[in-house]
Amino acid sequence: MPQPPNLLFLFPDQWRGDWLGCAGTGIPVQTPTIDRLASFGVRFPNARTNSPLCAPARACLATGAYYPVGGVEGGHDDLPRGSPTFFNLLSKAGYKVATCGKNDLRKLAYLRGDETAAPWLAEFGFTEIREHAGKRDAALMAIENRADPYVQFLRDNRAIDAYLGDMAERDMLRTRERKVSGAAHRLPRTLYTDDFCGRNALALIEAMPRSAPWCLWVNFPGPHEPFDPPNDLLQGYSNVRFPDPIAPDPADPTDHQAVRRAYAAMMTGIDEWIKRILDAVSARGELGQTFIVFSSDHGEMLGDHGKWGKAVANEGALRIPLVIAGPGLRTNAVSPALAELADIGATLLEMAGIAVPNSFAAQSLLPVLQGRIDDAKHRSHQYAALGDWRTMILDRYKAVRQADGRVMLYDLANDPDELVDVAARVPRVAEFFGRWLAQYPDAPVGTL
Repeated sequence: MPQPPNLLFLFPDQWRGDWLGCAGTGIPVQTPTIDRLASFGVRFPNARTNSPLCAPARACLATGAYYPVGGVEGGHDDLPRGSPTFFNLLSKAGYKVATCGKNDLRKLAYLRGDETAAPWLAEFGFTEIREHAGKRDAALMAIENRADPYVQFLRDNRAIDAYLGDMAERDMLRTRERKVSGAAHRLPRTLYTDDFCGRNALALIEAMPRSAPWCLWVNFPGPHEPFDPPNDLLQGYSNVRFPDPIAPDPADPTDHQAVRRAYAAMMTGIDEWIKRILDAVSARGELGQTFIVFSSDHGEMLGDHGKWGKAVANEGALRIPLVIAGPGLRTNAVSPALAELADIGATLLEMAGIAVPNSFAAQSLLPVLQGRIDDAKHRSHQYAALGDWRTMILDRYKAVRQADGRVMLYDLANDPDELVDVAARVPRVAEFFGRWLAQYPDAPVGTL
C-alpha cells in the first residue's frame, strides 16, 4: 500500500488576498514562486478568513470551527488544552507533524513564559516544534527577559539592541498610537525574522523521516506589521509605484507608497524562502508526493477606508490568498469557489485519507481541486466574525451585522470596494441577513 502524501502548509501572517503577482489585480508585487505554484495548481481568489485576527483565525483553522472557538475571542487568547485539531488527527494517523515560526495557538501562555504551556503544542498534535514569537512580541519578550528562540538568536549574534532600537523607533513597544512607516529594518537579512523561520523550515524538512508521511506548517511572521523589510529587499522596489489606498483618510500623513513598497518587499522575501523550501522537498525526491498549500490567516487594510491592520469586516482584512497544488489536482486553474480559512484543515485531512469529523463546520476543497464537483457547489455562502460583529457573503451581497443589530449591506458585484451601503435601498434583503446573522451558525439557513 503506498505511503500517504506529505503535506506542506506555507502560512505567512497578514498577507492580503489581492497581493500576488498571479492575482491579476494590477498590484506590482513580485511573487514568482507563488505564481509558478499557482500555474501547477488551483488559486482561489474568493477565499476569506473566518476571523480577521491572528489567534481567533488560527483557532478556526486548527479546529475547523466557527468563531469563537473555545473562548478564543481576541488576539491574546489561547486555544484551550485538549482542543481537537486536524493536526492531532494527522498525528494519530501516523504523520510526523511539525511547525515552525509564529503559530499563535497558545499565544498568551507563550508570551508569559508559562512553563505549563510547554506541552500544549504536542497535545495539539505536533511532534516537531520550532516555535518563536512574532515581531513585536519578540521585542517585549527580550525586554522582560523571557525565553524565545529568535530572541536568543539575536542575542547570540549581538543584535538584540539593534532590534529593540528599531522597534522603539517604530513605536512598536507601546500598545497604542503605533507609527506606520515603510522604513527598512536595521538588521541585515541574515538576522531577519522571516529568514530565521525559513531556516528552521529547511532544518525540519531535512530531519523528516522517509519512512512516514509528514506535515509541515511554516508560519512566517511577515508580512505582518511593522512594515520593516531588510534593505536589500526594499531596494528592489525603489522605483515601483503601487495603487493608492481605496477611500483613504485625507488627514493621514502616512507615505502610502513607502508602506506599500515595504509590504511588497516582505512578501518577495517570503516568496524567495518558499522557493528554497520547495527546492528542499524536491531534493528529497518528494515533490511529486507532496500537497502544497499557500495561504494566510487574514489580510491587511493598508490604509483602505482610512484603516490599518485587520480586525475589521472590510475585504482588505477578510480576503486571504489561497493556492493549492499537488498530485492529481487541477493545474493552472482559478476557482471561484467560496473557500474559507477553516476549509484548509478539512482539505488536508481528506488529502491524507482521513475522515473529516462531523464536528467540523469546515468543508474539504479536495472535490473542487480534483474537478469532481462544480466550484459553485462547494459553499453557498461565507461567514466571518470577531468581537460583536458578524458578516456574511451570499450571492452578490455582503452583510455586516453590528452589535446593535444594525446591518450594513454591500453589493460586491457592482461595488467591490465597499463604498456604498445599500441596506436602505433593499430593506428586505438587509432584514433577511440581519435575522440570519443574529442566529448563525447556531441556526441553519432553512430555519429562518
